[in-house]
Amino acid sequence: MVRSDEDPTEEARAQEHAQAAQILLAAKVVRSDEDRAEEARIKATAPKNATGGSLSARVKGRAQAAQEDTAGCLSNRSATEAQPSQGGRGEFFSLLAPGSAAMDDSSLLLDPGSGIALRLIAFSIVAYTGLNVAVFALTPTTRALSQPEHTAVALTLTIQVASLLHDAIARQRISKSERDTHLCIIVVKVLAGLTNALLYALPATPFIVDTVTGRPNSMLRWAEWCVLAFIMTFVVEAIDSTEARTPLLVAASQSLSTLCGLFLPLASALPLARGLAWGVLLVVSFLLFFVIFARLATKRRKLQIMRASLPPSSYPLVRAEVGMRLFWAMLFTWTALTAVWSVDALAGTVVARGATSWCFVADCVIDCFAKALYTTAIIEQVDTATQLTNNLKEARKRSRLHG
Repeated sequence: MVRSDEDPTEEARAQEHAQAAQILLAAKVVRSDEDRAEEARIKATAPKNATGGSLSARVKGRAQAAQEDTAGCLSNRSATEAQPSQGGRGEFFSLLAPGSAAMDDSSLLLDPGSGIALRLIAFSIVAYTGLNVAVFALTPTTRALSQPEHTAVALTLTIQVASLLHDAIARQRISKSERDTHLCIIVVKVLAGLTNALLYALPATPFIVDTVTGRPNSMLRWAEWCVLAFIMTFVVEAIDSTEARTPLLVAASQSLSTLCGLFLPLASALPLARGLAWGVLLVVSFLLFFVIFARLATKRRKLQIMRASLPPSSYPLVRAEVGMRLFWAMLFTWTALTAVWSVDALAGTVVARGATSWCFVADCVIDCFAKALYTTAIIEQVDTATQLTNNLKEARKRSRLHG
């Protein structure tokens, strides 16, 4: 890293140099596959002894243009001020590490060629089926829905079916690179719709009353959330990710947190150490839930760095912006459901419960509108990012033709 000869110990100056160095590295990394393919074609067709100098000049000219383009987003900073040393590049690249810096469509975790989306869908279907079978087989009690609860389920199911029909029509405008992401969203809606269909059609479904809070728990709804918490969180994290580790860990934390919630009414019925087991599960569930708030802070810090270092139209920044908006939508969904559960649990200790579980009705409303907003946002934002990427590719083609 180049340091100023006038004041080498000044911390602010060092930070500016670090940012500028990151810009140059990002400019090199963000180059599109088309540029690389063009260089490879030139190298393959040009005679080594005749045009080597010309090829070298063209390649260097492209790199310099990319660097100047990227660095232009910062004021009062020259390109000669920031030339990162070879040893420091790993440090700067970590600022654009996987999870916040997909470089192009082919590098995305849910790229159609990877097959990850299909494995995620297969896992979700198997887990959903297994949990529902276990709920029907092992839940000792059932409960018929009251009229308000039955109406809430019917309205939710109607809206979800309409949303699926809309998605079937909208799929025609989804780009090929986003088809697998869209397919995951459809699976989320289908599984949620199946749960509501079971609750609507069956005369009585598995319910367990939590003896600690007095709250009746729909075990089918808990089984649905355990699976959808995983797939929804994974898809949101994968929007701008190039590796699976972080999406898997964050998605697993939310799924396990929900699974603890499923076990709470069962723990409340234990004959021995009922309060201890229930309390431990509750604490573990909340600790796992809070993982998404830690993840939010990390994503915000990385996004701030990228906003300060990259042009607004750069592919990594566009994808990171999409991922951040979707993360906020997901955070709202799980926080709203957790808040409703908490309020209902506390209210049940001081207010007598009636025949209708208004918490169940609230869950239906949140489950419906949150998924609708979430899926609409993910389709619109990804479509916007794809359109911007296509525009940039066309601009680069025109620039090469006129050059």
